[in-house]
Amino acid sequence: MRSHDARRHNLLQLVWCALIHEQDPGPVMARLYWRNEAEVVAGGLLSEIPEVSEGEYDEDNMPKGLDE
Repeated sequence: MRSHDARRHNLLQLVWCALIHEQDPGPVMARLYWRNEAEVVAGGLLSEIPEVSEGEYDEDNMPKGLDE
């Protein structure tokens, strides 16, 4: 992971895709991005989380609670 300027980048974003991709059947690779919170908010936030249809994602790729 690259270093970041804490004065400018104050938001850590963890991103992964839980969708099933036949062309890439390997493990899910999470990525980390340092971002600037003010720039993210100014760019507009989603009012609702997009939903996927059943069968489009692998349940094993979804986050689990600590008790699971």
